[in-house]
Amino acid sequence: MARYLPVNMLRYILMGINVFVMISGIVLLGVGIWISKYRPVVEMIGTSAGVGVAVAGAFIFFVSFCGFYGAKSLNRFMLTMYQIVLFVFSLVTLACGAVLIKFSNSVTSVIHDNCSTDVEMAKYNAAAKGAHAYLDECVHDSYTPSAIKTIYDCPDYQTSEWYGNGYADFDAFLENNFNCAGFCSANVHYTFRDRNEDVTTSCAAKLADTINTTATQAGKAFVALGVILLVLLIFSCCLCMHPQRDLYKEGLYNAGHHSTSHLATHDHHHGARH
Repeated sequence: MARYLPVNMLRYILMGINVFVMISGIVLLGVGIWISKYRPVVEMIGTSAGVGVAVAGAFIFFVSFCGFYGAKSLNRFMLTMYQIVLFVFSLVTLACGAVLIKFSNSVTSVIHDNCSTDVEMAKYNAAAKGAHAYLDECVHDSYTPSAIKTIYDCPDYQTSEWYGNGYADFDAFLENNFNCAGFCSANVHYTFRDRNEDVTTSCAAKLADTINTTATQAGKAFVALGVILLVLLIFSCCLCMHPQRDLYKEGLYNAGHHSTSHLATHDHHHGARH
C-alpha cells in the first residue's frame, strides 16, 4: 500500500474536511428550521430568513457529501460535480472579497462627499444641529440648568418639532451606539445622552469608520474562504487525475472481491466438512 500513499493522503484530507463541512451544513439546516418556527424571530424578520438559512445548510451538506463520497469511493462523477461547485463559489467569494475591500477604502470619502451633496444626509445633519440648538436653548431658559442632561429632560420636548422626527431619532440611535454627536460635523456635546460626557467625533465619521472596519474584515474573510475553496479544488483535481487513482480503485475492488470470495469458499468447505 505504500505506493498508494499520495492517493490515500488526498482521500483522507478531503474526507476529513468534508465531514466537518457536512456537520456544519446539518447545523445550519437545524438553525434555519428553528428560525422559521420560533415565533419571536418570525414576527421580527419573517420566515424567509429561516428558509434561506435552511436551504443554504442543505446545499452545503449536499456539496460536501459529493466531495466526501467522491473521495471515499474515487467516484469521478461525484468529484467532478464537487469541483464545479468549488470553482464557481471560489470565484464568487474572491470577487466579493475584492469588492468589499475596495469599498472599504472609499467609504470614508463617499460619506464625506454625500454630507455636502446628498439631500438625506443633509437632513440628518440639520436634525442633529437643530436638536442640539434646541437643547442649548432649553438649558439656557431653565431655572435648574444642571437638571437638563439630555433633550428628553426638556419640559416641552414632546411638543417640539424634533420629537418623533425620524432624522432626529436616527441621530439619537447613532449617539447611543457609536458615542458620537452631530452628523456630518461634531457637536460640542451630546444631545440625546448625557451632555456632560466628552465628544470626540461626528457620527458620520464614526459610521464611516465602523463600515470601513466591518467591510475590510468581511472582505478578508471572503478572500480567505475563496483561497480555502481553491485549495480544496486543487486537492480534488489532483485526486481525480492522479495516475494511481484507477490502480488504487481497482485494488480496493479486488481486495473486497477477494475477501468475499474467501469467505464464500470458507463457508463452502465448512459446510462440506459437516
